Amino acid sequence: LEYAELVGNRSELLLGADAKWLELASKSSKVTPVKSRSLFAMLILRSTETETRNLAASGYMETFAEVDEAERNLLENLFNRSETFSNALKIPPGIRYQLVDLALKSIDIEEATRLMSGLNTFPEGTSRFDWQLRQSRVLILGGRYEEGNQVLQNLIREYRDIEPAATDRILQVLFDLQTVNLHEYAIAHFNRLLSLEIEPKQRREILYWIADSYRGLKQFDQAALLYLQSAMLPAPDSMDPWAQTARFNAAESLQESGLVDDARRIYEELLSVIDDAARRSVLNHKIQQLWLNQSAQ
Repeated sequence: LEYAELVGNRSELLLGADAKWLELASKSSKVTPVKSRSLFAMLILRSTETETRNLAASGYMETFAEVDEAERNLLENLFNRSETFSNALKIPPGIRYQLVDLALKSIDIEEATRLMSGLNTFPEGTSRFDWQLRQSRVLILGGRYEEGNQVLQNLIREYRDIEPAATDRILQVLFDLQTVNLHEYAIAHFNRLLSLEIEPKQRREILYWIADSYRGLKQFDQAALLYLQSAMLPAPDSMDPWAQTARFNAAESLQESGLVDDARRIYEELLSVIDDAARRSVLNHKIQQLWLNQSAQ
């Protein structure tokens, strides 16, 4: 700040004439980057205009050709370990985006989460969809479940250009919700996706993942129903590998819910179409277990 004031005085700049200070900082960036950074820093800290502070932050980051290890440490100490920026919300968004990237490269999810919390805009060079997807995933993995879920909810509500690849990327975040046992949230988002014009293969998969969440909630009868819907989506008598797996999980869920006869019927149906010796052995064992459990009762 002292150096910036000295430079400004030599150039006969008036405090508050932000446009002139920005112009001088930009002109100096390539020849004297320290001088330029000082001017940008002063504007970041002293300007009363949000747009000016953001422009100064952008200019500051442009003085780095690329962020090497030394410059990463500089940014860390200036913005993450400074009383001036003790609250991440005080760091200009353009710099916070860069700090988020650095934290993610270091696999520091906690730091990335702290920096990302409350960022409602998205950085230049990326799309709103990409940023929201990334933000929701980092927040969820960082334990800020409510924030991450809200970002994800907004993303799916605004999801208009339906593409299989984009839908798959959304599903990856829903799997994160399942991993941390936020099954109610996951089910709500899965159902929103089902209301969209997604391709049949993904519709079939989503029914299966919803069933997984109901199973995680120990709502076994609902899980069984959805597993069977997933199995029968192409046709009621489908027995391709996906359908076989879905039917097997349905039978297990029925067994766990106490619907033994229904579970046995599905196991026997699978036994009639499966040739693999190992899988037939598993099915026979399951059927035998059901008989033994019934006999014991």
